[in-house]
Amino acid sequence: MFQRISKGLLFLTVMILFCGCGGSDKKEEESEYSLYYINKEGTKIVTEAYEPETSTTEEMVAEFIEALKKDPEEVGIKKALPEEVIVVSQRMEEKVLYISFDSTYAMMDRVEEILCRAALVKTFTQIPGVECISIYINDQPLRNSNDQPVGVLTADNFIEDISRDLQSRHSQELTLYFANKTGDKLVEETRKVSYDSSTPLEKAIIEELIKGPQKEGSYPTLSEDTELISASVVDNICYVNFNEAFLKTSIEGMEKIPVYSVVNTLSEVPGISKVQIVVNGKAEKEFLNKTYERNLDIIEKSEVLTEEEK
Repeated sequence: MFQRISKGLLFLTVMILFCGCGGSDKKEEESEYSLYYINKEGTKIVTEAYEPETSTTEEMVAEFIEALKKDPEEVGIKKALPEEVIVVSQRMEEKVLYISFDSTYAMMDRVEEILCRAALVKTFTQIPGVECISIYINDQPLRNSNDQPVGVLTADNFIEDISRDLQSRHSQELTLYFANKTGDKLVEETRKVSYDSSTPLEKAIIEELIKGPQKEGSYPTLSEDTELISASVVDNICYVNFNEAFLKTSIEGMEKIPVYSVVNTLSEVPGISKVQIVVNGKAEKEFLNKTYERNLDIIEKSEVLTEEEK
């Protein structure tokens, strides 16, 4: 349904070839590095050119850590690593950079941490001799939402959709999922949406869900005062952060309807295979403390009968 813009694919390919991964010799004219930061909306990572003063792997790692602690020169972007987070130690072992932070790292909300993690990986794997990194908190490995160790991370774990910035406006046909009349199933609604290139597609989709259905026989799954705080895609998982109004629609026993309204709709986007929803940066309810995949069983079947059924 969703087609990538050919110019975007070409640009992405050029960027990948330009940036590359750590461990390869760089020609003098390609010696410029980048530091990775977070945009002001807190929805994606962005870059700022950087020229290191050191040359060995260990020296460059230490220099990049200090550089990431400083505010970016460009207005409108912010540090990926919060001011209060302290780097306890770093060491290299067989092309793996091990970075240990203090406990304040774990105080970041889920979306902020994912973006910070992506920025760290993208920044350090540019350094010759660094092919991947492993993040620790007080000498304990960083864990994901399922309480499993995140493990060793490479730049390939984080794919940026930079094609969104190639045009001022995008027009996309979207399939949205709203509630049926009885409120126990989801029904499809297709609509064409125009949105600004500075708006991530995931944000545009959620905003359409909040607006509610246009099709007769479909009913809202999100209350009108629901606000989207942020939406980011990292490693094929879309992290969606709502305000507390999201819980108003998630009444006891019926949480799955608004949840799968969001999950099934976002899963229509190529590159999104799972969705995790949080409220004000936290999984405040037990049913939110997991990642969700598309659920086809909750979609109401069409009443149109085939010739055999008639």
